[in-house]
Amino acid sequence: MSKKLGLLAGMAIFALLVGSVAVAEQDAEVAGGWNLTFTVPTRDGSRTIEGTLTFEVDGQDLEGTFMRAGGDTASEVTGKIEGSSINFSLAGMGGRPGGGGRPGGGQGGGRQLTFEGTVEGDAMSGEFNMGDRGSGDWSAKRDS
Repeated sequence: MSKKLGLLAGMAIFALLVGSVAVAEQDAEVAGGWNLTFTVPTRDGSRTIEGTLTFEVDGQDLEGTFMRAGGDTASEVTGKIEGSSINFSLAGMGGRPGGGGRPGGGQGGGRQLTFEGTVEGDAMSGEFNMGDRGSGDWSAKRDS
């Protein structure tokens, strides 16, 4: 009888440990809207960009859009979420009429920006990279 109890206790402890690991590996919940802010380097210093980032999640894959505040064209967003780590890219940075090839300049213009960071509840933050144009910090809060 004591061998059975020992075996059951061991199995219960194992199940708890495996369950704890599974919970720890669960991906952060990022589906929906976020208010994104980041500051890009410019020839004259820097410019803060704000807008709405919207994610749809399929497993660990992210797809969505970024709409710059005051803009009229959305930029495509793709990325991944793994645990609390997030990375995504904005293609072209559309949303600024007549902007040409500058970040924020009309559809098809601009550069690809890559973002890496960490999700903590209703906030996330990290660093972004603009290739040869530099890098900086970013943050986002869940849109309520």
